Amino acid sequence: MLNIAPHLKLMKKNHGIFIIIICVAAIAITFFSCKEDESNGPQNLLKNDSTILIMGSESEMKLVGFLSSEYLKAHPGIKIELTGGGSAVGIEALINNRAHIANTSRAITNEEMKQAKANGVNPMQLIIAMDAISIITNPKVGIDSLSLDQLSGLFSGKIKNWKEVGGADQAVIVIGRNDNSGSYHYLLDHLRIESYATGSRVKAGNKEIVEEVSKQAGAIGYVNLGSIYDDEEKPCKTVWVASVYVTGGQAYSPYQMEFVRNGEYPLTRPLYQYINAPVSGNVESLLRYELTAVIQTHLHEIGYFPITSIYKTINKKNGF
Repeated sequence: MLNIAPHLKLMKKNHGIFIIIICVAAIAITFFSCKEDESNGPQNLLKNDSTILIMGSESEMKLVGFLSSEYLKAHPGIKIELTGGGSAVGIEALINNRAHIANTSRAITNEEMKQAKANGVNPMQLIIAMDAISIITNPKVGIDSLSLDQLSGLFSGKIKNWKEVGGADQAVIVIGRNDNSGSYHYLLDHLRIESYATGSRVKAGNKEIVEEVSKQAGAIGYVNLGSIYDDEEKPCKTVWVASVYVTGGQAYSPYQMEFVRNGEYPLTRPLYQYINAPVSGNVESLLRYELTAVIQTHLHEIGYFPITSIYKTINKKNGF
């Protein structure tokens, strides 16, 4: 079993952004905080892809950390620097030539595309994995499953007490991300709500959401599935992972891989990487490696899922 959990324990937080430096000499991932230097910063490093800079989605940190560490075992001589901060941060970095690859859990917007073109950047999309947005609650809430309609009410603030949906007599406390997060926007769009409940608590990353929900009675949050696996890649026991259903339909758990892959779990999404096309050299080599069958078949071990045939077709149209 492929496992990067021991390295993930070393992650540290710096102003809400995680930095992972993957060191080839040790074939390991080391996490640390850093500050760009004007003379030796990413703008110069982009000219030499012996150091690949990847920035963006917090939901993809564990995924891309795993993909990168596996790639480096077979491709010594390069270095990969992986930074989080949210999908918008990654796209902004790509637009401004501060990253080779942008990790995003949402598609690039028309406005971002215009900004990129104006800056001489040609963003090209690659779909690298499938993900399940997981709805987590504090175990004291006492709810087994929730419909999309109920989730809409809970996250928008229309439902203020858990007893309104059959749970405990407790106030609903919404815990989520800021608007740099692709997950933040995904749930707004998918639940068809304009904004999250007044007083919602904002956390820097998925792990912080899991920690807060586990401590706060009445709490509900949203994270990617990989975030609720513990260091041994077993489901987290400190929060309850709700099954989700469309009103009148069957409830599915994000742990049910078959139903995530075929889209029956209703909060399934693709995960993207964007590059400045055309791409070549080590960056292209890494991207192609990520899509190999031997790698894709192991993604479920860390809480992600292989891409489906329709996304393979989309990648093929983009040369992958």
